[in-house]
Amino acid sequence: MSNQEQTIEHYLLGEMPEAECVALEEQYFSDERLFERIVQVEHELVDKYARGLLPSAVRDRFEKHYLAHPQRRERAKFAEALATKIGQQKAIDVATSEPTERWRGRLSLSRGPGWAWAFSIALVSIAVVAGWFLIETKRLRQELATTESERSMREQRERELEQQVTNEQQRAQALSEELDRLRIEETSPARSPERATKGAPTFATLMLTIGRTRTADTGPPAVLLIPAGTEQARLQLNLRENDYSSYEAVLQSAGGAEVFRWRRLTPRISKPGSTLVMVMPAAKLASGDYILTLRGSSKTGEVEDVNKSLFRVERK
Repeated sequence: MSNQEQTIEHYLLGEMPEAECVALEEQYFSDERLFERIVQVEHELVDKYARGLLPSAVRDRFEKHYLAHPQRRERAKFAEALATKIGQQKAIDVATSEPTERWRGRLSLSRGPGWAWAFSIALVSIAVVAGWFLIETKRLRQELATTESERSMREQRERELEQQVTNEQQRAQALSEELDRLRIEETSPARSPERATKGAPTFATLMLTIGRTRTADTGPPAVLLIPAGTEQARLQLNLRENDYSSYEAVLQSAGGAEVFRWRRLTPRISKPGSTLVMVMPAAKLASGDYILTLRGSSKTGEVEDVNKSLFRVERK
């Protein structure tokens, strides 16, 4: 048996991985010779089963996988019936044969019709097998067309689901930006006439550019100025790389004490780049140096350090 025949037999007996089955089906859909070869190997496999010529291991696999399909069971029953009929005819021919040349000579004239009848049976059997072969070829083509249609529908559905997920992510991002805008408006001086009169801002903002480094930034630290009367401090991180779906940040004093922690931060994505916005009560910040540690959640669920930034707070 050639390698191609072994591959086709594994396919018919359900011994081939799903990915290889899909590849073979796509190939014989466009290859007429391969399709005919599969039909031929299937016919030989069914014929051997009907005549009891399959090894026990192959026969068990044939009965468990191949015969699980109703149409295939009918095909195997037909092959068994045909094999039985041919076997009976051979037994009749053997029983009617004579052991000596003398009797064959005497009956030479009378054996003519018997041989003609046996030859007619053989022709009918060949015609039946040929008809069955054509029917099976048509059936396999129909099954292949159905499989291709189902695969196309499944791929279309996957594309639609991916588009829905993208739309939901964009909608969530827009809602997050709108929420940040409303928070800023809520704490702006226009919302508080008393504070507007005093001229004191309600929030102070510090922008930091974050690169992918796991050590504290070098150079002079950035400075966050907090005027008197400021209620909220706003930290905006501009990300050079956005390799994580969510982040968390921990703010510590220079002595190592934790001041504030933000969890499940989602970056805002725009044309200039990705940004993280974090808000905290300004009362928690005294004058001094602080370390902001940014961590990202990987695809495996692990939390990895992304960056450590040093900045200074000056209160007025």
